[in-house]
Amino acid sequence: MRRPGWWLGPHLRFAPGPGRFSGLVLPLVLATMVVLGLMAFAVHTMRQQSYKNIGWLDGYLRAVAVGEACYSRVVSRLQSKPWGDRWFKDSVKSDTGTWEGGHYEYLIGNVPARNLEAELLVFTYMGDNKVTMYWRLKADPFTLSPYRQVKTDFFTLLDPGTPNNAAGLGAVSNHVNQLIDTRAANAPWHQGIRDQLAGSAGGSPSGPFTQLGLPLDGRLTSAIPAPEPSASPSPLPSGISGPGLSDPPTVPGFPTTNPPDNGPAKPETLDLLAQTRRDLQDALDGVRTARGVFGTYLDTKLNALRTSYQQCCTTTGCPTQADACACLAGLDATQAARNDLTSRIDSCEQTLKAMADKMNAASPAPGPTQDKADELIAEAKAAMECSKNLCSAVVNLAQSLNPAVARCGQVFVQPPTNYDADGNLTYAPEPTSCGIPSNAGP
Repeated sequence: MRRPGWWLGPHLRFAPGPGRFSGLVLPLVLATMVVLGLMAFAVHTMRQQSYKNIGWLDGYLRAVAVGEACYSRVVSRLQSKPWGDRWFKDSVKSDTGTWEGGHYEYLIGNVPARNLEAELLVFTYMGDNKVTMYWRLKADPFTLSPYRQVKTDFFTLLDPGTPNNAAGLGAVSNHVNQLIDTRAANAPWHQGIRDQLAGSAGGSPSGPFTQLGLPLDGRLTSAIPAPEPSASPSPLPSGISGPGLSDPPTVPGFPTTNPPDNGPAKPETLDLLAQTRRDLQDALDGVRTARGVFGTYLDTKLNALRTSYQQCCTTTGCPTQADACACLAGLDATQAARNDLTSRIDSCEQTLKAMADKMNAASPAPGPTQDKADELIAEAKAAMECSKNLCSAVVNLAQSLNPAVARCGQVFVQPPTNYDADGNLTYAPEPTSCGIPSNAGP
């Protein structure tokens, strides 16, 4: 029998059918799709990671900016009042605040055993980012004004896990003290190196090696080109140079005009000006009261004690001659301090009186302008600084007589009960007593 399909011929009889390789197409398509999907996933993951890193960096920088805003606010507040009136002088204080969508918390306190120094520990939060920053602040010691300029003496970033309490601040403070002491100890060496390198400025590349006494490495010096002096000492091209270029141009004259008047002072400003004038008068009266204490109390007691002790000190055979002479020497030291304090009272009284006259001159109608009223208020507050604690200074001078005359069995003045540890009045004293008890004295 003949085989099926014999009539197709030998070249077509055994040709492959239409489904022989069709089973390979689907795996190839699936493999291609998987590879493309993996590549797309890899690209997406890399982009997401990049965006995440950029977002973290942006949040971190914003958190640092929040901490710097907190620092600026604290320093501004610290410089707005006398250093002695700082809000954290007795203990560590804490507070919180916000800035541009971020949140901060801070601790501030005095640096133990370091005068005119404070430390600020700030914790900032921005999204998932937390940054801990530390500033060592130092008030300007070279000023007579109670309003001291505050500068940064040391700054560092800390571990975000730093405890947010007084104990954590104390641990950081001790560590920073060691770093500052190390920096101070290394300062002479750094300055010496700096001075040596300054001598090699403008020389050859081998200059620093020679100045520091280091072995010269030709590979380094050959890689640094030697300085070449310019052919022309002038930076200007020769085509535009000339003697006239060094002459300053003639500045045309402009008409001068007075600044516009900003109008009369506002009612609330006038009320503040009147209150400031009353405060100034109170300060002036207090200074005059302090002067009265000298005339009616302190000088009288000084002279009475001096007469008593001098008579015994100069009399041969007086039983307490040695004690009287010792007490007399103590009175002499107190007299010198009295003279210094008198000069201070005189200067303060003149300053306050001149300021009172200036404010009185501006009171007649139509009254001062807004700018003038603000200026008078600021000047009056500055003038009243001299009167602070003058009364307590008189009391302290009187108390200094106690050790001077204790050997003689005298108590010159009892400690007043209306002054705190800083010498500030805790209640208003009698106008003529300056806080000194009326029954005080030998």
